[in-house]
Amino acid sequence: QIMPEERTHTVEQLRAELSASPTAAIAGEIFEATGKFPARQATQTGIEAQTVKRKAEAEKLAIEKKKRNILILKTCGISLAVGLLLFLILALTVFRGTFRGNDSDSAESTSQVNTTAGDQFFIVPQFAGQPYSRFSSQAVWAERFVLDVTYEFSDKVESGIIISQSVAAETEVKKGARIMLVVSKGVEQITMIDIVGLTYDAAEQKLTELGFECVVNEQENDGTHLESVVISANLEVGKSYPKGTKVYIKIWGKAPTEAMASNESDDDFLRGIFNLLD
Repeated sequence: QIMPEERTHTVEQLRAELSASPTAAIAGEIFEATGKFPARQATQTGIEAQTVKRKAEAEKLAIEKKKRNILILKTCGISLAVGLLLFLILALTVFRGTFRGNDSDSAESTSQVNTTAGDQFFIVPQFAGQPYSRFSSQAVWAERFVLDVTYEFSDKVESGIIISQSVAAETEVKKGARIMLVVSKGVEQITMIDIVGLTYDAAEQKLTELGFECVVNEQENDGTHLESVVISANLEVGKSYPKGTKVYIKIWGKAPTEAMASNESDDDFLRGIFNLLD
């Protein structure tokens, strides 16, 4: 039994209730399209078809969302793998020395061994190939080892880089152990001297002792100059050059002999006579 308060009292209230009903909505759409109200079964079929369509659309949206999420995950995974690969390449090439140094420092910190009271042992790091300033600027190395440093010129190792060490890396030594380090001074520079007026032998000896290489070039001598005397050199006097630089030296050649001079005089005499005859 329908209670009085649950009944529909006005036409407007009835229309509102019918508009809110899915069945009525479907029926309204069919009426607008055909001009007739559909049968009850047709209305119900339309509702079911609309429900199936909505479910299909929802499933389609869910599948597309899932595909997008998978694509995002794959992209992130690829980016992460590429980034890791680049990091490993840089770590093994450009920053190799830096990471090795940090690892060495960490190794010494953790490999300290107390064998007896007051005795401490440390692992020797890889000094060779590293900048000496890196070790001289940190007090921890002076606390662990006694570093004796000598400097040598080198045309292969950059200035300031450690060339060699007396104790091999990874060797365990007692605290305060003495380690000899050879540090590069870079390419040796030598200063050009004035050799003009010297004989070639004297000039060559002086330049060779300094570290230059000599290349000689003879200039024709008309007999008014001393043989083998240096005329000039290609390098500027007082300027520094890398050891081993070549010096191109110009000297006077051999003076003509008397026989050659006599022949030349006879030739000049004959040429004078021919000129008169002409």
